[in-house]
Amino acid sequence: MSMSFNPETLPTSPGIYLMYDSHGLLLYVGKAKNLKKRVSQYFAVNKEQRILAWIAKVDDVQVILTTTETEALLLECNSIKTLSPKFNVDLRDDKSYPYLFISDHADYPRISYERGLSKKKGAVFGPYPNAAAVRTTLELVQKLFQIRPCQDSFFKHRQRPCLQYQIKRCTAPCVAYVTPEAYQQQVSNAKLFLQGKNSKVLEQLLAAMQAASVAQAFEQAALLRDQITHLRQLQANQVIITGKGDLDVLSLAYQGKWACVYLLMIRQGRLLGGKPVYLSVPSDVLPIDILEAFMRQYYLEEVQRDAWPDEIILPLMGEDWSAWQQAIQQKSQRAVLLKSQVKAERAKWLLMAENNAMQALHSRISRHTQAQDRLEALAVLIGLPQIARMICFDISHLQGQATYGSCVAFNHEGPDKKNYRLCKIENLTKGDDYAAMQETVTRIACKIQNQELERPDLIVIDGGKGQLSSAKEALLSTGLEDIPLIGLAKGPARRAGLETIWYLSEAGLSVIDIPPYHPARHVLQQIRDESHRFAMKHQRSKTRKMQQSSPLDGIPGVGPKKQHALLNYFGGLAALIQASEESVSKVPGIGPNLARLIFQALHKH
Repeated sequence: MSMSFNPETLPTSPGIYLMYDSHGLLLYVGKAKNLKKRVSQYFAVNKEQRILAWIAKVDDVQVILTTTETEALLLECNSIKTLSPKFNVDLRDDKSYPYLFISDHADYPRISYERGLSKKKGAVFGPYPNAAAVRTTLELVQKLFQIRPCQDSFFKHRQRPCLQYQIKRCTAPCVAYVTPEAYQQQVSNAKLFLQGKNSKVLEQLLAAMQAASVAQAFEQAALLRDQITHLRQLQANQVIITGKGDLDVLSLAYQGKWACVYLLMIRQGRLLGGKPVYLSVPSDVLPIDILEAFMRQYYLEEVQRDAWPDEIILPLMGEDWSAWQQAIQQKSQRAVLLKSQVKAERAKWLLMAENNAMQALHSRISRHTQAQDRLEALAVLIGLPQIARMICFDISHLQGQATYGSCVAFNHEGPDKKNYRLCKIENLTKGDDYAAMQETVTRIACKIQNQELERPDLIVIDGGKGQLSSAKEALLSTGLEDIPLIGLAKGPARRAGLETIWYLSEAGLSVIDIPPYHPARHVLQQIRDESHRFAMKHQRSKTRKMQQSSPLDGIPGVGPKKQHALLNYFGGLAALIQASEESVSKVPGIGPNLARLIFQALHKH
């Protein structure tokens, strides 16, 4: 092996090293306390088996010096994130963790479900292991403390209480049914509840109930009594592990190219739940590398403010673990402790995490095997050498409005969500599914031709001969006509398993008879349903935004206060639209020039 560098010339200071092949492709990024010593180990005579697979490709090594090992660790994390080296452990988990967020609204804060880092001002609670856990907690907070969940744009335009008030999930602050002081007290109690300080909440509620009884405000006292009852019932049903403390417990399981890091979350003594994170790992990778790959993405990138644990319990620790602790403490601005050798209760939690990691990994491998078997069965059935990858298209709209085309991808591991794509369809005849399908397939086919997306072995269309014909025309126009097509036409009463399956290849169009319980039919139904779900999700989201938006939004000089003044003056949006320009100018704070802009915006169609 010829190299354009000599490891012996490297410095002995801390830093990171970047290994490149002869074509300039980045192969690996690592950190070191002593660069010369660490890099020289890769090229020693007795190399580890896991290194042999790729070290022979290294042609050049570049280094970036740092002052401390902690700085090297942070720089390594950022370099792996931005440069995506080929042989570093790849974390297959692109979802950020969910949080609960209470805004800093002056009078009536909002509680909401958030994902990832938020730049909004307010209080953050979490992270939660999954969406189900955070939604359950959000529902409990609404039941107990009746804090509004609605968007500010919806909140400021209300003229009467919404359904949340009717089902006792909100106190209708939008129409001033509750004073700001009383609402802020409920928000304060909700924050204490989310911090695990239930006893303090109960004390405050009991004091408030007694004060209401003395003042003969019996209706208010009854409401507080019910709130106390619900909170005590919740306490009785909660899983309590310890009396105090915020902890993360990590465990690791791996088999072949599969690995799973399981995160067990304990906040204020309550077990919030757990989350498995799956990684695709090189052969013979060390367990410590797998664990560091998770910690790099999670603790140094994703964890939000006010969401750090006091302790992180690990299944094993490496030689440079002090650098990790310093990096995490620097990131969190608090004294987070990393522990491995634990006893008593903490050892039980670690065992619990280990059992969950093994179970999650076995389930993942089983699903992978099933997905691969289904693709092989479909390939045999239609006479293809193999199906390593297939994509599916679907069109969704609401009475011709908000039309979207979806493209989802499947491979031998199942859904490949990183390669999902959505196309917004405009400037077409409303309800023309054939034209919408042709445009969607054309746009995705162009991305395939430009190598922005990987070429599939099979394309599936949610539709019959008409949609298939449109997709074929799109492939012909982009030079991908050799990719075979399958169309799933809905059967009687749209029942699953009774679809007519059309196969369009270079040999022509034919109907494939696949038994209802055949694995090939299952994978076709699965990808068809996933494409439909993906399209409907975004189409409904767009429709919801359109319904909640106001024609006053976006008018220069018309902010929330002036919108509120306009709606109050005329008694609603309908009356405002019918008003003349002169009438609009009479609203306090609205001059003739602004009235002209408002009138033109409301009547531009």
